[in-house]
Amino acid sequence: MAQDELNDRIYSNIDKASVHNIDLAFLFSNDQLKALARYKDSGANENIMFFSLLPTIAHFAQKSVYLTRYNSLKALNLFSVVMGPSGSGKTPNMSHVMNAAFDVIHLFPQSYFADLKLGKDMQQRCSITSIPNGYGLQLLLQESDTFIYNDEIDGVFNKFGMFGSTATEDIPVLCKAFDQIQNYERITGSSLISINNSRLSILGGTTGSTYSAVLKQFKNGQRLDGLCNRRVYLAIQREKAKEPMESFKVSSNDGIPSIKHVLIVVHLMKNIEYRFRTHDSGMTRTTTTTTEGAVSTNTLGTNILDADSAYYYVYNRTAAHYNQLFDKNLKIERYLEGFYSKSQEIYPRFCVLFQIYVNTMAVLNELSGMIQFDDVFVKDDKKTNDFIEQINIKINKLILSGATVNNDDSSIEDIFDNANKEICTDGEKILRFKQNWFTESNITRYNRPTNTLPGYNGPLFKQSERFYAAIKSLKQHELVTEGRYLVGCKHASYSKNVPPRISFPPTSEQLDFERHLSIFGITLTEYYKIFEESSSDALLTAFAATHMAHNYTQYINEFVKYSDQLFVRQEINNLIETGVIKEKTLSDGEIKFLLTEPNASNDSSIDRAEQLITFLQSQNQPVVSTSPQQPTAITNASITTSDSVQNSPIPVPTTPSSVFLSTKTTCII
Repeated sequence: MAQDELNDRIYSNIDKASVHNIDLAFLFSNDQLKALARYKDSGANENIMFFSLLPTIAHFAQKSVYLTRYNSLKALNLFSVVMGPSGSGKTPNMSHVMNAAFDVIHLFPQSYFADLKLGKDMQQRCSITSIPNGYGLQLLLQESDTFIYNDEIDGVFNKFGMFGSTATEDIPVLCKAFDQIQNYERITGSSLISINNSRLSILGGTTGSTYSAVLKQFKNGQRLDGLCNRRVYLAIQREKAKEPMESFKVSSNDGIPSIKHVLIVVHLMKNIEYRFRTHDSGMTRTTTTTTEGAVSTNTLGTNILDADSAYYYVYNRTAAHYNQLFDKNLKIERYLEGFYSKSQEIYPRFCVLFQIYVNTMAVLNELSGMIQFDDVFVKDDKKTNDFIEQINIKINKLILSGATVNNDDSSIEDIFDNANKEICTDGEKILRFKQNWFTESNITRYNRPTNTLPGYNGPLFKQSERFYAAIKSLKQHELVTEGRYLVGCKHASYSKNVPPRISFPPTSEQLDFERHLSIFGITLTEYYKIFEESSSDALLTAFAATHMAHNYTQYINEFVKYSDQLFVRQEINNLIETGVIKEKTLSDGEIKFLLTEPNASNDSSIDRAEQLITFLQSQNQPVVSTSPQQPTAITNASITTSDSVQNSPIPVPTTPSSVFLSTKTTCII
């Protein structure tokens, strides 16, 4: 095949591929596309901008990773190339993204600048570079993650020998950087380069003219593996120029966020481990989870693989794509085999990056109407710091509340169950607060003296944003309920959920409740004691009283605390009249309410908890204890190390091996 034929083949391929555009309107809502729509006045192409944004998000996501189907952690970075003829809009559209990126790295220099030894001098260099040679790139990777951006990327790849007959020694380094370089050393006569845990993102543009050399390599019997099949391409064509009357001006203060705002949010989310949701948590099947909650749920049994889950969809689709290599009817060309082989690596990254973008826009849309999205930021300026503070509040509220936090303070987002130590600690403070019915003011403001208590500051005094992050997590874990429970409260009030009665053997409800408590560092026995010793300083509403009456078997030991309140007393009298409970006056004048059903147990929860502890101690078994840093849970498994326990009719709670402790904050897709 002559060189002219190779050139024609490349251009023909670009034309055919350019027909397949990214359907952003199908993937995202209008609110989620606001950040791209802002650039319409400059004639921007949303497809090119979004494609360019993905490797940029990967860079600003820092050390975020995703958990593969084989339980290994993979980086999110991409090698992205926009391919199209001159005048097709490659440079202006990529520039919108990269100009924002350069501004954001200067806002957070501690994360994106490093001291680099060049000759005898130390110079501070940023993590974004344009035309590195192999040695210079390795110097950058030695210090930090690196992002190569060049709107004429062929010159960069040519330095590494991609378009020549022989690849340079730097090509393997680029391939390693795609998956995150581990334990790499390069020794020369005068220097040592040591790289560990660094990753590389690439964004570039090309007309495609030099790719005929790649086809020539195939013609000569070489497969297109290595650097070629690790890259993703967006093929584009020229568009007709728009006349002035066709475009419209979008004002920077119209409440529309920009790419700069997007990247600031991504940076502030920091290190997250993303996990594809595989099945329900025991109560519901979640098909898609966003920062707003489950899109659709269906009741299923515990641990059933969800055929509509993100995990099922992504890995079935990637497996099906890869397995086309074995379909003899397709007759896939050899030069394409390398692309199919990397689909299982690249497609999940796209899914996670899409989720990050969705989460980011959810944060920014929450601020819509509260702030003006001015695109000018100055480091340490008050306006900049105020914006960052507001973003952090929304991230905690929408993304990180309820997640798991690992030993290195990074987050696990159950692509999405998130919790960081601060939220766990704040949630524990709320649960230990000696009021079972409370408001945000009780927790975050000064509580006036009462007949029984002096005045005091709430446990999260003047920290409303942390309260709402913690309360969201407590609600997700079914430990707190929101409603109209307190008289005179204009806003929402909250009720701690009644712990299930201790039973022998433990019920699934009891085990689930204890598992949720353990996330916040409280044992079931502790919670029983806290709950029974707590009440409310305010009057309960008729709604709260009715709620107690409908769940009288759970609240039977709580009635005495509120029996002098009008609405509660009315409900108690109704229950006595129907014969389901009875009122008893003890010898010391104390009133007690008892269940009247046959075989009903009227032991207090504390008594039942103490029975459990006594039983465990009598069998020389440890009592389970937990902390926020090391969550544990109780299962139905029986301990078989002791004959006395093994033959006991009461299964002894044990700590399972499946408890989640890893090195990132985890998000579930």
